[in-house]
Amino acid sequence: MKIAENETHIWFTYDEEINHDFALNNYVPFLSHQELEQYQKLYFDKRKHQYLVTRMLVRNVLSRYLKGIPAEDIEFITNDHKKPYVLPEQLVLPLQFNISHTEKMIVIAVSVGIEIGIDVEYLDRNNSAFEIAERFFAENEYQYLKALPDDQQKQRFFSLWTLKEAYIKACGKGLYIPLDEFCFSYPSFNTIDIDFSTYRHDDPTNWQFWQIQPSKQHLVSLAVKQSEQHPQNLIMYKTTPLLGSEVVSYPVVASKC
Repeated sequence: MKIAENETHIWFTYDEEINHDFALNNYVPFLSHQELEQYQKLYFDKRKHQYLVTRMLVRNVLSRYLKGIPAEDIEFITNDHKKPYVLPEQLVLPLQFNISHTEKMIVIAVSVGIEIGIDVEYLDRNNSAFEIAERFFAENEYQYLKALPDDQQKQRFFSLWTLKEAYIKACGKGLYIPLDEFCFSYPSFNTIDIDFSTYRHDDPTNWQFWQIQPSKQHLVSLAVKQSEQHPQNLIMYKTTPLLGSEVVSYPVVASKC
């Protein structure tokens, strides 16, 4: 599998479409000892199945880019904030990846030489949107959310939440970055802006963002730190590990490029 320096690839898997027995028989042998231990600790069958598919997806996708390294032999390390990376000795190119999962969907983003973060959320679940936004979001985001019509608030909350998750994951520090130190806005239809507080030493021109809606129930946000101001091209795939893949074109509902 080839990936250019100006490309970011996203792979989508719908775990509930994968037969449980097929996954059990074909995916378990690919797990590392640590992954197998984690799998066996999980109690609920649904969570075990998604964990198994997630680990197989990561290994299967990355093996396409790592020439000569079988999926089961890929080794991982994490930084101080638990962001995973492929063991440097196994890299034939400076591959970066990030994963996310929610109800009925798993996604992995892959790039070369630039940090990326991805988040997917299930839009049909209930949450305390205003309480979360008031407590964690920047003030402008909270006020913007409150001003929207009732029928738009839930969708917009998830739009902001997934963007924030994608950004902090791309930075490699997760929730160690306060969510109110940066602010997203939508200055016009289908466009995204980001601004930083004085406490957050970052530059909006360093970043690209996409929001993708692969189904009526899901929203995906992707954050990419640009390399020398070179814009990234986005390529999307739907895949079932060990069974097949295809290029897809899911709607991009907003972007900052």
